Amino acid sequence: MNDAELAPFVHYAKGSKVAGIVVALVCFGIASLGFVDDTASLGVQLGLAIPFGFIGLGMLVLAFRPASKHPAIVALRDRPNDIVWVYTVDQIVNGVKSQTFIHLGLADGKQRGLAIGAKTDPEPLLARLRASIGHATFGYAPELEAQFKKNPGSLRRA
Repeated sequence: MNDAELAPFVHYAKGSKVAGIVVALVCFGIASLGFVDDTASLGVQLGLAIPFGFIGLGMLVLAFRPASKHPAIVALRDRPNDIVWVYTVDQIVNGVKSQTFIHLGLADGKQRGLAIGAKTDPEPLLARLRASIGHATFGYAPELEAQFKKNPGSLRRA
């Protein structure tokens, strides 16, 4: 896919920098709790600092990652011929739709997901994918999932 075809997808791949920074700061705060308590042992200090420090750093990296490096965008840009299955999934939380994902199944059995938001209609994006990746199977069914797990390349259409 070229840059013009990728533009609508790149829009959704841009993460929220503010949210990433806030989560990272919360993780760094938790990581420092062991050092604030004078009675905390070295094990407690390191037990909090190491995992939450790494999680915080990971969130900062994701917050500032360019949209062009998102795994779904990389698959669409660099491996469009390897995409064999495309489907959408709605994430439901407490009975309310909270997010919609476009999933891309690759010929090597890997999957990439792109969150597009709860209120976004996925059909225009799927229509763009159908036009540029006509060889893929579109839609979800348990039978397709079993087929993908057994032999991903078999979902490629002629």
